[in-house]
Amino acid sequence: MIRRGRAEGWLKEPIEKLPSWAKFQGARFNGIKFGLIPGFESRGTGIIAEREVTSDAEVPLMVIPKDLIVSKENIYIIAKSDPHLREVLQALGELGRVG
Repeated sequence: MIRRGRAEGWLKEPIEKLPSWAKFQGARFNGIKFGLIPGFESRGTGIIAEREVTSDAEVPLMVIPKDLIVSKENIYIIAKSDPHLREVLQALGELGRVG
């Protein structure tokens, strides 16, 4: 999808701008970076932990505000004020409600 977006021109910003955009949106990062994952370079950019990841870590690797998460709940909230999205969801019927 990212390659297609860049080829078609609708995804223009480089991945290096993602951290500053996310922080502006209220996301917080602690011990992660964005880059190519060794051995999986052909798959594009990923999130890489820069510190040891343990189950008892006091500080999470990242905190993302709820309104930035693409969830079923948020989609239906947005559809209340977006007639185009609402129309798509209505056209999908039950197919749009799976999951």
